[in-house]
Amino acid sequence: MGEKDEIISQILYEMVGNEGIKIINALATPSTDLQLEEKTNIPITRIRSTLNALHKYNIVSYNSARDEERGWFKYTWRLNEGAVELSVKNYLMAKLMRLKREFQEITQINFFKCENGCMRISFTEAYEVNFRCKKCNGVLKPVDSAKESREIKEEIEEIKRIIATLGPSPYNLKNVG
Repeated sequence: MGEKDEIISQILYEMVGNEGIKIINALATPSTDLQLEEKTNIPITRIRSTLNALHKYNIVSYNSARDEERGWFKYTWRLNEGAVELSVKNYLMAKLMRLKREFQEITQINFFKCENGCMRISFTEAYEVNFRCKKCNGVLKPVDSAKESREIKEEIEEIKRIIATLGPSPYNLKNVG
């Protein structure tokens, strides 16, 4: 397995977890959710929710047909092999945009974070709740914005490197981060 394939596998794992990877591997041939349950030993409810997540990312598609015996619809799922890499790139781009917004916020606004990690809010919001967490009543402490902005910037650079490793992208990364 090459570096590119390894990266795609890691990002897919981040996107859909271990069960998603098992389902992707089981879709070597088009299968129904019941067939996938037999192949993977994953409970049917989790197969269906994972298939929906995979469909959201355009990694799988389906055909539906009415089961004449029961009257229910039967869905046959297939892997969109050509779309996997593009789905991974789209996921990374969305993550990159979110991090860029986070970077801009952290450098422009003073934030306070719950000592228990429940939430991060602006100074104004922290002031309004007397610097106590709304969820656990923990103390809200100032965020080290220099440290967080450095960490976000590093993550942005790492994602840009990963996207470059994956090859040409339909996006212009010059103005990102």
